Amino acid sequence: MKIPKTLSWDITGICNQNCLHCYNDSGSNGTSGPSLDKVVLLLKELKSANVDAIEFGGGEPFLRRDFSVILHQASELDFSISISTNGTVLSEEDLMLLKKIKLTDIQVSLDGRQEFHDYFRGRAGLFERTTTNIGRMVNEGLDVVISTSVYGGNLGEVRSLVDLAADLGAQVYRANPIKPVGRAKDIGFLSETELRKLTHLLLGKKVEYKRKMQVVIPSASEYVLSQMVEQGELPSQGIHDPFGRCSAGITNFSIQANGDVIPCVFLQEDVVSNIYQDCLEKSLYSIVEFGKNNYQRQNTCFNCANYNNQTFGGENGK
Repeated sequence: MKIPKTLSWDITGICNQNCLHCYNDSGSNGTSGPSLDKVVLLLKELKSANVDAIEFGGGEPFLRRDFSVILHQASELDFSISISTNGTVLSEEDLMLLKKIKLTDIQVSLDGRQEFHDYFRGRAGLFERTTTNIGRMVNEGLDVVISTSVYGGNLGEVRSLVDLAADLGAQVYRANPIKPVGRAKDIGFLSETELRKLTHLLLGKKVEYKRKMQVVIPSASEYVLSQMVEQGELPSQGIHDPFGRCSAGITNFSIQANGDVIPCVFLQEDVVSNIYQDCLEKSLYSIVEFGKNNYQRQNTCFNCANYNNQTFGGENGK
């Protein structure tokens, strides 16, 4: 059985922010997540099953008092480790541990300049704390990815955010168009015109910062880029990063804070099992079956005229 090699694991649903777009509805009353003993057991089982890489997220993973133990254990088992954080909770001990473990990168969210970022995430002062901690991480030599969740309301913020990311010393800047999942269902999404505008902007910044920082063109732009090439706006070679199709259940899968196993963080309703109730083997088998169907479905619909709908990607092949 060829299983996905990368796991996105929300190890807590508790968060110190209340983001308008949160895909899993995290917050102060979120699910606390599995016990440390359960996490350690699952890490060993995942390693035995040949999972290679884990991205820890939440909620806010650094709010778990035992997160350092989890990271240490994952590192001891030789996982490639990524972390997705809001960047506001970071002790000196955390920083020292991050330098020691096998950390691929740490992704930090910045969704606008100070006023918008604090509004979007529900609390004053968050922007200042986040940018300060990004500076601390960069100073310690960590590879920082700055990520922006983009919709119509903050599209105008992106240009200055790319510049800020470069000034802060980030290795990568990534803009991710918001998808209609969780609390994000209540806000707007990028139209094709807006996505085209975002793509043009990022292409320009990619060239501007090519010697200093990687600017990632979102996979959602693949359709727009193909149209731009067809219409003669862009050359056909050397313009964008190689895009993959939807990888849900094929190369990656996710575990939510309540133990639900899903093919992708954006497919909240496609629960195939619960890792805290079912054995890992059953969960992985269900994920692999989803992945097979996903791959076959994309072969049929990838070039469909309806592929570029509001979810930009046919809602992950569905």
